[in-house]
Amino acid sequence: MRAFCVLMILTALTSVGDEQAAPVELFFSTPRTEYVIGDPIPVTLLIRAKDTSQVLEYRDDAFRNFYSNLRVMRSDGVIIGNMRIKDGHAYRGQGWVTVATNGSAVKDIDLTEVYSDVTSFQRPCSLTVTGAYSVVSHSEQMAIRAVNVPSNLWVGAVMSAPLIIKILDVDSGSLQNARQVLSEGGADKSQQLRALTKMQYSGARLTADDYDLLRKLLKNPDGLFRINVICVLGVKTSEEGFKIICDVLATEEGPMVRSYAVVALERYNTPEALQLILEECKSRRERSYRAALPVLGKVGDESCIDVLQEIAKTDETDWVRERALESIKKIEARGSKKSTQ
Repeated sequence: MRAFCVLMILTALTSVGDEQAAPVELFFSTPRTEYVIGDPIPVTLLIRAKDTSQVLEYRDDAFRNFYSNLRVMRSDGVIIGNMRIKDGHAYRGQGWVTVATNGSAVKDIDLTEVYSDVTSFQRPCSLTVTGAYSVVSHSEQMAIRAVNVPSNLWVGAVMSAPLIIKILDVDSGSLQNARQVLSEGGADKSQQLRALTKMQYSGARLTADDYDLLRKLLKNPDGLFRINVICVLGVKTSEEGFKIICDVLATEEGPMVRSYAVVALERYNTPEALQLILEECKSRRERSYRAALPVLGKVGDESCIDVLQEIAKTDETDWVRERALESIKKIEARGSKKSTQ
């Protein structure tokens, strides 16, 4: 059944000189309320004039600010991220947009795209954990007026009510569809990346065919594909996955892809994986060795301290030196804790 979720809240807006009721209603809407990990999650913000006989318009920059504060909150109240304006549209803050009496779609957002964070060397801040989430927004200042009547201007805080979305596990059927998308190769980039997300967060073990498929995808010239393959291998730790990551570090030149390979090794927690991370630090390869520094702080031992000290003394970047010192402290703290046990 196709559920259409509409939630709204009416707030008071203050006019220039007089206090008036808010002339609009705000809605978050989504086609349904349950999505499997990796599914597209389209969310729309709608604005509608309360008085259908009145024609209003809103300042376009107001909704840019409103959406810039869109957040997703877990059921335990933890905010997992802020939306970023990534669509490339220009927001000059000078135009006015008419509000249709039957409601205008201000902006459409795909939450699975918004919260896919490829710039952080950590678990992506995306909706990849099962459970309930609330799409929420800060209260923001906005301007609304009757069309072409600058003197009749409402300016005040408008806040939407939360939209509740439930994220479900990747089931066998969804995983099989993901494998088909990846093997056929005819799907667009977004579909293939979503398929990799489903493979990464499914509860099923990778098969021999899956590893062959991932090796094939690592030949893709698009670095984002290679990064997402490595993310799969970082979660689905196995002997075969370790071999593939070793091959990546032996051949890959892209610093971002190498960085993700190093970070993926953290979860393998073996002497062989630690040695590869340490070698990345020793090599001082462009940018990628920086990703290895915090990883050594988590899984390194006393054999890593000399290399970290050298970086802390000689690297030209403050951030790198600070991360090296932090990792040294973490390793020393673990050593002290072991000696007292």
